[in-house]
Amino acid sequence: KIEYKTESARTAFVFSVESASALYNKLKEFGLKMIFDKPVDMGSGDFWFQCLDPCGNIIEFLGGK
Repeated sequence: KIEYKTESARTAFVFSVESASALYNKLKEFGLKMIFDKPVDMGSGDFWFQCLDPCGNIIEFLGGK
C-alpha cells in the first residue's frame, strides 16, 4: 500500500468503467502503482480502486466486477 501524509492534499479523477477488476489487472501489468491490493467492493455491484499515474496523481476507477 502507498502511504500519504494526512495533511497533504491531491486532486483525484474518477472514471466509470465496465469492469474494475479487468482494468485493475491491466494497469497493474502495465506497471502503474496501485494504492489498494485489489478493487474494493462498494456494494450494489460496484467496485472501486485507486492508482497513481506516472506523475504521481491519484486516478480512481469505479465499475462492475
